[in-house]
Amino acid sequence: MQEKPEITLLICSHNRANTLKKSLDYYADLKTSVPYEILIVINSCTDQTLDIIHEAMNKNKLIRYVTEDKIGLSNARNTGYKNALAPFVFYIDDDAKPHADLLHQINLILSNNEIDCISGRTLYWNHNSPSWIKAKYVVPPIFRADFGRMPASGYINGCACGFSVKALEAVGGFNTSLGMRAKKIGYYDEVDIQNKIKSAGYTIFYSPHLKVDHQSHYKRVHHFLNSAYQKGVYRKKAIKTSSVKSFILAVLFFLKGLILLPYFITKNGLKSALVECFSISFTYLGQV
Repeated sequence: MQEKPEITLLICSHNRANTLKKSLDYYADLKTSVPYEILIVINSCTDQTLDIIHEAMNKNKLIRYVTEDKIGLSNARNTGYKNALAPFVFYIDDDAKPHADLLHQINLILSNNEIDCISGRTLYWNHNSPSWIKAKYVVPPIFRADFGRMPASGYINGCACGFSVKALEAVGGFNTSLGMRAKKIGYYDEVDIQNKIKSAGYTIFYSPHLKVDHQSHYKRVHHFLNSAYQKGVYRKKAIKTSSVKSFILAVLFFLKGLILLPYFITKNGLKSALVECFSISFTYLGQV
């Protein structure tokens, strides 16, 4: 009989069967002595996701799944922790793959510390992405060189983050009005949960040793610029900002981008240059 898992790896997926299939292959490489499970939340999928999961389950007996019919990443995340068999859950995106020592590193930290919230590190996985996309466009910064408390300027990485189930239950889980919803871009779900975790008196930790390789969600220039714009829209919802100030900053950064555009075209090509030069102005435009 399999031991009760101490860690649940949680994958939420919506209509990305082929992407999920590629990612799940790497879960066979995990090396650890700690009991764990891999729980996939099927979020209102209409493609071949279930078939892919059944195929993966035949290869890996630690995989199981639950369904969540209400569309939205936050809905899926909440369903995930409520159905986890372990007291600690670690979320990984369906277009990402864990490093082989991820569970070992999580277990080392949990064995020596009381952890209710921790964020890990993602590295760029360029699978199925055009060569003009640079890692810096999609990879969050490293907030400290070793394990410890999250710096004040740091933020949770939604592709690689862990929580005690008791902490998620205490704060009511993820805000279902925020976050990705099928093809509709959404943000600030991680900011919201981070604020709720801190307000409830829990400590947030960070470790650069918890590594996950993550593909770019976006493959075209307009995807990146729209993402930047939507970040501004959600920032305005979450934090009161001045529309006039945001418009002025949008114009100033746009003009700065125009000046720098020839240099970046020469350095990295047109597509990279457009993302490099105009993302910030689009974010401020979203706050107008």
